[in-house]
Amino acid sequence: MICYANWIKHRLTKLVNLWINGQFERINRTIKEATVKLYQYGSQDQLRTHLGDFMAAGNLARIHKTLSSLTPFEFTCKIWTSGPDRLTIDPSHQMPGQNKYR
Repeated sequence: MICYANWIKHRLTKLVNLWINGQFERINRTIKEATVKLYQYGSQDQLRTHLGDFMAAGNLARIHKTLSSLTPFEFTCKIWTSGPDRLTIDPSHQMPGQNKYR
């Protein structure tokens, strides 16, 4: 339901591609280690808030070698400026604060 509400198409990987499956398993492990294995939450809302903060930090601050040493947000904005027809929504509205990425 969350994917649908955010216009994300949920796709499953094929079993023949173990490297991709391993990538997803690793990020899931990282998320669990940073949230539910480290903290006790009083409610689902507390977990959602912490998970949102963790994901925002990962998308806005953490650089990735596979994205040419850009953050996922910077990479998405780069794709938007080079070929906006590849995305349906301008990603710059996701930037926190008053300043937009351009």
